Amino acid sequence: MATFRRWLLPCLGVAALGIAPASRADERFDHRGSIGLLVGAGGEYGSAAIGQGVVQGFRLDGDLGATLAVGVDGNEVLALARGTFLGPRPDWSLTLGYRGYFGQERLKTFFDLGAALHSMSALSAGPRLGFGLQYELSPVAGFYAGIAAQIGFGQAIRFDGEVVAGLQLRSYLFE
Repeated sequence: MATFRRWLLPCLGVAALGIAPASRADERFDHRGSIGLLVGAGGEYGSAAIGQGVVQGFRLDGDLGATLAVGVDGNEVLALARGTFLGPRPDWSLTLGYRGYFGQERLKTFFDLGAALHSMSALSAGPRLGFGLQYELSPVAGFYAGIAAQIGFGQAIRFDGEVVAGLQLRSYLFE
């Protein structure tokens, strides 16, 4: 145990140097070459016609996703899994899409364009369009907030609008 304690402080010091932020002059806030993790939560109001009934109401959502930067502008391909944990009926969805950013500074706007697959007791799929704002806390972390709407067709016909906020953590493995 004494050996462990003797090595712990130097190891923590080396680790702190390895993750210490770069100087302010070297900071960049584009996402070029990054792979990211999205963790978010929000609310949505939706309406779905399933069979002869209609399910509608407000739901709270939890999101978990991944992003991969494409191209030289730092725009991203994204995959997002969502589950509702409060609302009229449980719903799981998977969204695949593209997130385009406007700006290279700490504060930037973005748009999401994608397709969503829902499984609220009946499968439906359709387009999703969103807009938002992201503030870069550091070169590897950003806080985002946005709004989006989606429609779906299939075993159910659905529409919902959402408000979401979350954190994006990034690593620059591909640079």
